[in-house]
Parts: sequence; structure tokens; C-alpha cells
Amino acid sequence: MKGKYFVLGILSMFVLCVLVVVTIFFYTRQPLAAGHMKQESDQAHSQTNSQPTLPMTQLSISTRAGSTTIAVELATTPQEHQAGLSGRAGLDKGKGMLFVFDPPSVPGFWMKDMRFSLDIIFIDETGNVITIYPNLSPDTYPHSFHPTAPARFVLEVPAGFAEAHAIVVGQRLSF
Repeated sequence: MKGKYFVLGILSMFVLCVLVVVTIFFYTRQPLAAGHMKQESDQAHSQTNSQPTLPMTQLSISTRAGSTTIAVELATTPQEHQAGLSGRAGLDKGKGMLFVFDPPSVPGFWMKDMRFSLDIIFIDETGNVITIYPNLSPDTYPHSFHPTAPARFVLEVPAGFAEAHAIVVGQRLSF
């Protein structure tokens, strides 16, 4: 009788070990595959020097000096925030990137891997401009630029945009 329970115990341990190995295999297989695909994607990215396409929208900005419309890429995730416009050759006139922070925060922006100058405009949740850093050069890296209050939106546009469109701190933008 004791031999029968001994065999059942060994068999139960064997089945348990097999289940553990199978579980580990299936739970680790998918992330490893995803990580490998990411590395391949990163290699292709570095070879073409392009970034993933982000959603685009038209942003109409009304100021006392008039109104203008620009096409902006929407950066809404931490990964998109980190990548920003880094590594790009330039930013066409009438284009920009709008970073969306939910909840509003006090993010730091720098010019790491930037190849052109730009204006950074920090905007609160009601549309008020709270901080502007005009004509930031890539040479300012590694200095970080922060808003003076929590920002819901950060607009990066070609250098000189804020001045050309009379955008000033304290002004409310409609978009």
C-alpha cells in the first residue's frame, strides 16, 4: 500500500513540474518574441532614420494677431513623449507636434538628438500659454526646459513661430 502512495506522489510531482515548465515557457515566450521584434524594428528605424507615424490633426490657433492652422502630430504616450522630434532633419512650415499630458504635469524638455531649432510653448488645461521657450537651438542640450506651472499641452513648432504669430505668455489660445 505504501508503494502505491509513493508512486502517486512521484507522479503528482512530475505532473506539477511539467505544468510549471509549460507555464513558464508560454508566459516568457510572448514577451521575448515581442522584445526581439522591437529590436528588429529599432534596427530598421536606425537604418532609415524615420520615426513611427503618429496620429495627425489640424490645430487652429486664434490669437489677437489673427488665426493660423497647423498640422500637428499627437504625442500622447510616455514613449511618444520621449521620442518627440529627436533625430528628424527638420520640421516643415505649418507643422508641429502637440504633446498631451493627462493629468497636467511639469515635464522637462531638452534638445537631445535635435537637428534644428524650435519654439516650445507650454499650455495649461484652459488653453492659457504659461511658458514659451523661443528659438531653442540643439546647442542647448543637456539643459532642460520646464513650464512655470503644470501643463496639459506642449506645442513644438519651427523656431520663430511664436513671434511670427504674436503668441505671448498669459494669452489664451483657442484650438
